[in-house]
Amino acid sequence: MNARDNKGKSNKPPAKKGRLNRQMYVFVSCLLLSALFWLLITLSNNFTTRLTVGLTYEGLPEDKVLVNKLPDRAEMEVYGNGFDLLGMVMRGSLLKMNIDLGRMRAGRDERGHMYILTNANLTYFSYLLGDQVRVSDVKPDSLRLRYDVRISKKVPIRFNGNIRFRKQFQLKDELIIQPDSIVISGPNVVIAGITEMLTEKLMLDDVHETYSHVLSVHVDSVNGTYEVSQRQVKVEIPVESFTEDSRMVAVRSQQKADSVNLRLFPDSIRVTYLVGLSHMDEIRSEDFEAIVDLGTQALTENKTLKVTLEKSPDFIRSVRIQPARVEFLIRK
Repeated sequence: MNARDNKGKSNKPPAKKGRLNRQMYVFVSCLLLSALFWLLITLSNNFTTRLTVGLTYEGLPEDKVLVNKLPDRAEMEVYGNGFDLLGMVMRGSLLKMNIDLGRMRAGRDERGHMYILTNANLTYFSYLLGDQVRVSDVKPDSLRLRYDVRISKKVPIRFNGNIRFRKQFQLKDELIIQPDSIVISGPNVVIAGITEMLTEKLMLDDVHETYSHVLSVHVDSVNGTYEVSQRQVKVEIPVESFTEDSRMVAVRSQQKADSVNLRLFPDSIRVTYLVGLSHMDEIRSEDFEAIVDLGTQALTENKTLKVTLEKSPDFIRSVRIQPARVEFLIRK
C-alpha cells in the first residue's frame, strides 16, 4: 500500500515541471512576436537620422588640376522610411557617394576661387543616395575648389643614399640611373618649384662589386597633387679595384717679366694618385700640368715657390705632389 502510494507521488512533480516549461515557451514566443510586430510597425514610419558617407569626386576640368584637398567624407541628415534608413545604417563604411562637380551649383568668392554650398545642392545629394530618402543637411557646409593650370616638365633623377666601399675599391664611373629623368605633371604652383626628383634612400656598406637595384622615386606626400610618368628607376653602381700609381711631371713657370730668367730646383715633381685598374694604362705625364706663380712678392721675399697642379685626369683620386714647393734661381 505504501509502495504504491510512493510510486504515484513520484510521477506528479515531472508533469508539473513540464507544464511550467510549456507556459514559459509560449510566453517567450509571444513576447518575441510582439517585439517583431512592434519593430515592423515602427520601421514602417518615417524617421530622421545622421549618416557618415564616403565621398569621391569626378567632373574636374581636363586642362586644370585641383590644388587643395577635398573632404573624403560628409555627415548627412537623412529623412526617410525606417526600413530604408536601417539598410543604409547597416552598410556603415560601405556607404559611398561619387560626386560629379560639374553637376553642382557653384559660385566664386572675392578672390575668384570657386566654392560649392552643399546645402544648396540637397536635391542632388538625395538623388545620389536614392529616391526613397531625402537629405536635409550636409556637413561640411561648403566645398572649396582651388584650380590651377596643369603643366608638365622633365626633371632629372638624383640618387639619394650613401655608399661605403671595401678597402681598395671605388667607383669605376659615374652612377647610372635609368631613366635619368622623368616627366612630372600637376598644378603650376607646385611643378614650378620642383627642379629634381630623388630616389628613395639607399645605404650600402662594404661594396666591392658592381651593384644594381630598382629604387622608387620619392614623391612628396605633402605636395602629392602632382603625377609622375614613372615611379621606379634602375640604379647601377659600377665598382672596381684601384691601385696607387705615379708619374713624373715637369713644372712650368708663369713668367710675368721678360727680363726674368727663372730656373727651378727641381724642375719636375712626382704626382702620386689612386686609379682604377681599367684606367691605369691610359695615364701619361702629359695629362698633368704643374705650375708655379711668379708674383712680384714671391720673387723678392720667398725662397721657394708653391707648386699647383692645374690639370689632371678626371678619373683619378687622392692626388699628392712631391715636393709641394721648389727652390728657384733668378738670372737677369
